[in-house]
Amino acid sequence: MLRVLCLLTLLTMTGTAARADNLLSRLDDLDNDYQIMINNSHYEEAAQIADQMYLIHPSGNKARFYLLYACKKAGTPAPAWLSEPWPANSPEDIFYRTLAADISRTDASR
Repeated sequence: MLRVLCLLTLLTMTGTAARADNLLSRLDDLDNDYQIMINNSHYEEAAQIADQMYLIHPSGNKARFYLLYACKKAGTPAPAWLSEPWPANSPEDIFYRTLAADISRTDASR
């Protein structure tokens, strides 16, 4: 019985790791696609990609910033939920939160 339990645990962990790898790979692909859209001034498409990134990783600020930036460049309103407090759990979170604040300050001074 213990062997079966250990095997099931191992299989579950392996499956979870594989799903995590797939999600990270998908995020990398979306990040690349976003950059291409921004570079080509396709801001509305970039916003859609950033939204997909947020759905995969809602606890990070990179996709939030990407969405805010693309909306600003497209001249479209950012989703209201972007005005809610942003996490500050990592240096990357703080970096993107600071960039977002800078964009908001720049808009306010115009």
